[in-house]
Formats: sequence, C-alpha cells, structure tokens
Amino acid sequence: MAKRRIISLSARYGLCQTQTSRQNSQAGNLDIQTEYLALASAALYIAAAVYLARRISAGDSQLGAAVAGTLVLALLCHAFAVWTGVQTEDGTLLTLGQAASLMLLVMCIFTTIAAFFLPVSSLVVLVAPLAALTLFALGFSGPAEGTATRFEPLLLTHITASISAVSVLMLAFIQALMLRRVEADLKHHSLHWARLLPPLETMEDLLFAAIWVGLALLVLAIGSGFFYLEDLFSQRGMVHHTVLLSAAAVVYALLLLGRYRYGWRGTTAVRWVIGATVLLVLGYFGSKFVIEVLLSTPS
Repeated sequence: MAKRRIISLSARYGLCQTQTSRQNSQAGNLDIQTEYLALASAALYIAAAVYLARRISAGDSQLGAAVAGTLVLALLCHAFAVWTGVQTEDGTLLTLGQAASLMLLVMCIFTTIAAFFLPVSSLVVLVAPLAALTLFALGFSGPAEGTATRFEPLLLTHITASISAVSVLMLAFIQALMLRRVEADLKHHSLHWARLLPPLETMEDLLFAAIWVGLALLVLAIGSGFFYLEDLFSQRGMVHHTVLLSAAAVVYALLLLGRYRYGWRGTTAVRWVIGATVLLVLGYFGSKFVIEVLLSTPS
C-alpha cells in the first residue's frame, strides 16, 4: 500500500509538474510573441515616419497609399502586442510600460485617422517615433512583471476610458503648443515652422476634434467611476482626483462652447487648453502626490 501510494503521489506530482511546465511554456511563447509584435510595430512606425518626413521636406504633405498601409500594419501589430501583453490567463496585467504603450496606441490611431482626411502628416511624424521608442523599450525589456487582476467590466471600462481620454487630450495639448509656435513665427514673419506644419485652420480643426473626442472619453471615465466606486468621496485621495478631473471636463466644455458661440480661436483657445491640461495632469498624477505626501502621517 505504501509503495502504491508513493507511486501514485509521484505520478500525480509528475503530472502537476508537466502541467506547470506547459503553462510556463505557453506564457513564454506569449511573451516572445508580444516582443516580436512590439518590435515589428516599432520598425514599421519608424519606416513610415522617415518616409513621411522626406515627403514633407519635399513639400508633399499627403499620406500616400504606401505610408497608409504601413501605418495600418503598424497599428495592428501594436494593438496585438498590447492585447497579448495585457491579457493573461490570470487576468489583466497593466504595468506602467503597457499603459504608456496603450496611450501611444490611442494617439497613433487618432493621428492616422485624422491624416486620412486632413493634411496633418507632420503630426504622425511626431507621434510615431514616440510610439516606436516605447515599443522598442517593451520589446527589449523582457517579460512584464506584476500581479494580474480580474477586473469587472465596468471598472475595465473606467480604466480604458481614462487612459484613452488622457491620450487624446494630451495630443490636443501638443497640437495647441504647435499652433502657438506657428502663430508666433507668423507674427515675426518667419516661415520655418509654418512650412513644416499644416495650415492654421487645419491645425485648429484637428485641435477641436481632439478635444471633442477626449472630452467624451473623459465624461465616460468620470461617469463609470461614479457608478463603480461605492462611497467615492470617502476614499482617500479620490476627492481630489474626481474634483480635478471634473473641473478639467468643465473647462474643456466651456472652451467648446466659446468656440462655437463666440468664435474663440488662436491664442485664446491655446490658453484654455493649457489650463484644462494642467487640471487633467493634476487630477491623474496629483492624487498620488496627495496620498503619498500631503496625507501621509509621520511614523
């Protein structure tokens, strides 16, 4: 009996070991697949950006079929890399690097779609290399470390909407800074930046399109947070987070109202965007400072 029990335990242990090794092998294959997808996407982004930069310097700001196909393929590889890296057998694994990669994926999707309809290839040249650098870092950093969590659908919606809102609204902030730079050059009768960037009217159209999309995502993020989190204002740091994000949403909404009711544009619009972005950044990153520094009690 004892011998049979030992054999039985050994067989069972061997079976468990085989299953564990299979799971580790599958996880390793997923990690390798994610790395290859990230590196392929980064290479495609760089190729598209270099080709577009040459066309812009030659005076052609059209996207072109070849570049459009390269960008679409890069976006697909990027999306699959994000998906295989975030979704694991144990749940959702969202590290800082993967969150940054997801943010840049949203920014690249927005700029690529915009480039199909507007002559804003220069914005693609700016965003694509940033995405490539992030993907290269993820591709060579090895398997992601962290604890996977099984999020409820509403919380996952809140997280996704939050990251997407920050991505698009930060893109609007970059667009506002570029708009301000072009206006300053034109006032000083300089055409250095104006030759490389789209016309002012096109840049303004893209700026307010980004604000519309970003505001809708921000409202979705705030609303889903209210529905998911119980006793929202009793949780430490959430008051600052929610109030600042709500204030940012109000400022963006007032800017859109002023745009279509009073014709706000140019420097006025840029100032409102900068003010709203400050509130947005404080809302997302300032709450961590409040919790860890201002609300921390000395030991």
